[in-house]
Parts: sequence; C-alpha cells; structure tokens
Amino acid sequence: MQTESMKKKFVLYTPTLDLNTGGSVVLHTLAKTLIDEGQDVFLCTMDGTTYQNVFCNRFLSPSDIDETMIVVYPEIVKGNPLQAKQVVRWVLCDLGVHVDKEIFRTWAEDDLVFHYSTFHSKYKQNEIEILFVIWIDPVIQNKGLPRNGSCHMFRKAQSFHKDIHPIHPADSLPLDGRSLQEIVDIFNEKEYFYSYDPYTFYTTIAALCGCVPIVYPIDGLSKEAFFETKGVFPMYGSSQNKGIPGTAYGMDDIARARAWLPKIREEKEKTKEYCKETVRRFIHTTDRYFFSSERHDGSAYRTVWTVFYKKMFSAMPWFKVLFLRNMYWIYRKYRLVLKPYIPRYVFSFFYSTKNRWIK
Repeated sequence: MQTESMKKKFVLYTPTLDLNTGGSVVLHTLAKTLIDEGQDVFLCTMDGTTYQNVFCNRFLSPSDIDETMIVVYPEIVKGNPLQAKQVVRWVLCDLGVHVDKEIFRTWAEDDLVFHYSTFHSKYKQNEIEILFVIWIDPVIQNKGLPRNGSCHMFRKAQSFHKDIHPIHPADSLPLDGRSLQEIVDIFNEKEYFYSYDPYTFYTTIAALCGCVPIVYPIDGLSKEAFFETKGVFPMYGSSQNKGIPGTAYGMDDIARARAWLPKIREEKEKTKEYCKETVRRFIHTTDRYFFSSERHDGSAYRTVWTVFYKKMFSAMPWFKVLFLRNMYWIYRKYRLVLKPYIPRYVFSFFYSTKNRWIK
C-alpha cells in the first residue's frame, strides 16, 4: 500500500470492457490493481459508456479531467483527446502491428512511456519500463475431466506471421468467435490447444485449464528469444530462459510445457505478485516525474522522446541527421516561400523536437 502523500488520481482511457479483448481487459485490470494499491482511480471510456464491472465502477467524462490527474492512454490513441496535463502512453502491442508505427509523432515528447512487453526483442529490458498486469477470471479452472483431441485459434495471427502453414489436426475444434465460458469448457475437454496468435492470453487460460498450449512459432524467432519478448520475462531473467512455463513454442517443446501444468496455478500466483511490483514502480515513477522537479530532467525517464525519437536518431547515419537538420533550417528561413509547395507533415517532426536537438 502506498503512503497518503503518494496517492494520486489516475484515469484509464479505455475501450468498453470486452472479456474477449485483451487490451480492454488489461486496462481495466490496471485500474483494479491501482485501486488495490490505494490510488484514486477512474475509467473514461472512448465511447462514453458506463457499466457495472468487477474492476472499477467510477467513470469520468472528458470534461471532468483536471490538471491533478494522470491519464493513461493505450498506444492506439492519437494525440491527447482528454487534454490532460500528465500523460502516460502504455504500449500494449508494438507500434505498427495494430496502429500506424508513426503514431508516436502525435504524442507529446515528454509523455511517459511504459511497455507491456519487449515485442520481438525490439527493445532491451534496460531501454523500457515494464508495466505488466494479468487478470484470471474465476471461471478459469481445471475440472480434472478426461481429455481427448485438440482445439485451435487464429485471432491476430496475421499480424505476426507472413505465411501460416497449419499444424493442428484436421479434426481440431476452432475457437475463434466463442465466448470465454465456451472456451474454458472446451479447454477442459481437449488435450492440446494450437495458438497461431503468439501473444494471446488464451495460451495462459488453456494451461490453467490443464490443456497444453502450443504456440505456432514466429519465423526467425527462437524459443529463448520469444520468451524474452514477454512481459513476464524479467520475473525469471536468464536463469529460466528455457521458454514460457506451461506453454510450448512449437511441436518439439510439448514435453517441457506439459511438465509445468501441475504447478501452473502456483506459478501464475507468483506472476500476480510480480505484476503488483511493476504497478508499484509505475506509481512511484509517475509520482516522481509528474509531481517533482525531476520532470525537467526527462533523460532519466522513459519518455516519447527517449524511447522513440532518440532511438530513431541513433539508427540514422550521421550524414542523414545533418542533412535533415540543415533542411529544417532552410525551411525555417524560407518557410513563407516554401510553405505552399512543401507538405506540412514533412517538417512536422522538426517542430515537435527542435528544442531537443536543433541548437
């Protein structure tokens, strides 16, 4: 529990709750975890609806937002629709998968950035701040029933695979489009679950129900490298870099995954504790950054500038950076003449970052 001086107001800007949609579930789960940690928490839905739920039942409208509140936006949100003064960007899935990879250009460069995971080993653990939560619905239980056959799911597979060559048996039962309760019941009847979406939480649900989840491997990504892309990886580190507990990565990993199943419930309880640790760090970081003088030293934090812009510059050849810098100065000097002929977006980057690197 946090001290009273650290108690802050958090607003989660979220899609309406859908238990079959991971993004809305983790946003609501973060709200509940923050409440459990003694914070003042509200939901603001993207379509303005309110509803009873098990996570958080305090709702605000955009007009209720004030400068004392910390607003958390998922990565799918452009700009700052709530006009919040303190903004956190929570990247639940890598930019470019479900949204334009350049969406960060619509964000303020001093917005704080947290990641749900590292995404295809794109980011090293020391380059990002992990904010990781999970919610396990009480209906998810292993009923100890006899098992036979398999089931499979594609969900967002096309976002992660260029070509898919099905590995499930011909008589495997498709799960896409079914309700959570239906899927839980099927997981309690089947022996194997083939998942073509590598990051769906249904692999965890399957394991908790006693059904062996088998992830269709991502081309060019080893089992160890895939594990490193998961938000739970820091909980284990290199000492356990042999794969995700209870989840097979490809057909040759089934025996290892099956061996984990008897203790998977205990393992997920440990994961919940790890989740709480990431939330406590999140509370501490936001308190320090938004409500102390440390915000003026943004280089010490994971911000839009340090995570996205700086990374983009570091990947550029020095002569390209010099060329773009000179182009900016030419445009600034002759902008009245050039403005009708050059699209505004070409130089929008310089306007948003000129104070950082244009000297």
